[in-house]
Amino acid sequence: MRIGWQQIECERWVRFKGSRKDYAFTVHFPSESLAGVAGGGLGQGWFLSVVFISLKFGCSVLEEVEGYHSLIENLSSRMRTNDTNRTETMIKLFRKLSVGFILACSLHQVRAQTNASATTLPEVVVTENGLRENRPGFLQEEQLIGENQQPEWTTRRRFATTRAYVISPWQVEFEQWWKGKFPRQGDSEHLFQSEVELGLPYRFQLDVYENLELNGSRFRHQGNQVEGRWALADWGKIFLNPTIYGEWKFNDHSPDAYELKLLLAQEFAPRWHWAFNVFYEQEVGGGRGSESGFSQALSYSVADEKLSVGVEMNLERQSEPNLNGSPAVEFLIGPSVQWRPCPRVHLDLVPLVGTTGDSPRVEAFVVFGFDFGKGGKHEAYMPASSQAR
Repeated sequence: MRIGWQQIECERWVRFKGSRKDYAFTVHFPSESLAGVAGGGLGQGWFLSVVFISLKFGCSVLEEVEGYHSLIENLSSRMRTNDTNRTETMIKLFRKLSVGFILACSLHQVRAQTNASATTLPEVVVTENGLRENRPGFLQEEQLIGENQQPEWTTRRRFATTRAYVISPWQVEFEQWWKGKFPRQGDSEHLFQSEVELGLPYRFQLDVYENLELNGSRFRHQGNQVEGRWALADWGKIFLNPTIYGEWKFNDHSPDAYELKLLLAQEFAPRWHWAFNVFYEQEVGGGRGSESGFSQALSYSVADEKLSVGVEMNLERQSEPNLNGSPAVEFLIGPSVQWRPCPRVHLDLVPLVGTTGDSPRVEAFVVFGFDFGKGGKHEAYMPASSQAR
C-alpha cells in the first residue's frame, strides 16, 4: 500500500478458475475520508471506488484471491478508530462490493460471448423518408423492402406489356386500364379493364379483372380474368428472378382460354430495370385457337421515384389449333413513360407501333394505378433479429 497526495492505492491480483488471465484492481480512498478515519470516525462523506486496470474475460468462477485478507487487514490497521463496530461494518461492505463486482464481471462475460456468436447483419441507413438504405449506391426505388426483400419498383406495375416478379405480401393495388387497338383496316377496338392485385405470403400474388369493350359503336361486357403468380425465391436469390404465371379468361363472346407465362426481371445496373415474358395462350373451346410469343421491356429512372422512360416490345404469333395453320405474326415496339405524382400512385403511357403487315398500326396503353394496404413503399425490410429487440 502506498499513500498518495490525494488518495491511498492498494493493488492486488485476483485469479479466476479455468483461465490463466489475471484481473487487477485499485481501491481509492479520498484524503478527506482518511482524515476522518484517523480522527476517530468514518465520517459521512467516505466513498469506495474499484477501478480495474486490466480486464481480460474468459473466466467465471473465483478460485483464489491472493492477498485479499492481507489487504483488508492492512486497511483495518490504518483505520484508527474507537468505533470497532463501524470498522467491521465497512469491512463487510467492502467484501460484499468485491464479490458483487466479480459476479457482474462473470455476467458480462456470458453476454459478451453470446453477442460474439450472433450473426453480423449488414449495415443499413435510415433516410429522410423512412426507407432503409440497405443498398448503398442505388436509388430509393431500388432499396430492398418487404418479406421478399425485393426492390421497391417491383411492388407496382412498371411496364404495360411485360410483368415483373410479384408485389409484397398483403399489398393491394387497384389499376384502371385503357387499351386501344387501331388496325390497318376496320374499326378501332377499345378495352377497359379494372384490376385488383393482392400480394400473398410465400411470394404468391392473386389478380382479378373486370373487362368491358367498345368495338366500333358497341359497348359491352367482355368477361373476367383470374391470374396467379408465384416467384421461385426471394429477389436476387436466383438469376433473373423467375416467376411462374397462370391465368384463366372467362369470355362472354368467345371461348374461354388459359394463358401460361414465365416472367423474368433483373436490375443490371442502378437506374436500369428490365423484364422479359414468354407466353402461350390456348382456347378451350370453339376453334381452339392459340397464341404464343414474348414481350420485353427496359426502363431508365430519370428522377428517383418520380419519372422513368424506356422502350417496350411485343411479338405475338396467332394460329389455328396446335399451331398448324397459317400464323399471323404481330410485332410492335414503342416508348414507355411512367410518372409517379406521389409514392403510391403511378401513371403509365405506352404507344406501340406495328412493324408487320398483320400488326395494327398503333396499339396504345394507359394505366392508372394506386396501391394501398400493408406492404407498400413504407414497409422497409428489417431483419428478424432487429424486430425482436
